[in-house]
Amino acid sequence: MATVQVLFNLCAMPDYVSALRLEAQAALENGGGVWNMESLKNLQKLDSFFKESQRVNPSTFLGFDRKVMSNIKLSDGTVIDAGETIAMPSGPMSQDHSYYTDPSKFDGYRFCHVTAEGQGQSPELEKEYTEIEPGNLSWGHGRFSCPGRWYASTVMKLLLATLILEYDFKFPDGQSRRPANYVMDVHVLPDMKQQVLFKKR
Repeated sequence: MATVQVLFNLCAMPDYVSALRLEAQAALENGGGVWNMESLKNLQKLDSFFKESQRVNPSTFLGFDRKVMSNIKLSDGTVIDAGETIAMPSGPMSQDHSYYTDPSKFDGYRFCHVTAEGQGQSPELEKEYTEIEPGNLSWGHGRFSCPGRWYASTVMKLLLATLILEYDFKFPDGQSRRPANYVMDVHVLPDMKQQVLFKKR
């Protein structure tokens, strides 16, 4: 789902593609024409674009679902009884001003050290896609964070970097805006009926 959300965002904001393509070309050349962990680390803009896409399009509005196994007394005196289910508002947290500057704006370079103008620093400097932080519960949190997030991130970035290097892609003619997400209860999915056109470069 995260890869499809990124693809939709690139179709809706094609101005990002050329910079991401140049970055991927340079990373691949520096890796001797072979993708490896070192060359993938050089995809900082793509990494940031993935993280921002996930922030704006979380896979769920609630995260960190847990069943309380024994009574818990919070610092304010509130007691959470054993057997209750708790969850965190991961979707709303990703739009919270206390965690992100101008959270309603999509900024593909929000999490990398290069701004859209090619210089300077963004406020959320160098927070990698797989990093855990208070405003982002997409990978979970604490000791129960997703142990496979590095593998998942690697596969997704390899797929997108390959698409960016080898294909031109876009929405069908006449469409410039990305489709609305499909919301099912607390789950958020990309539009499964949306078409994307690919042309070999």
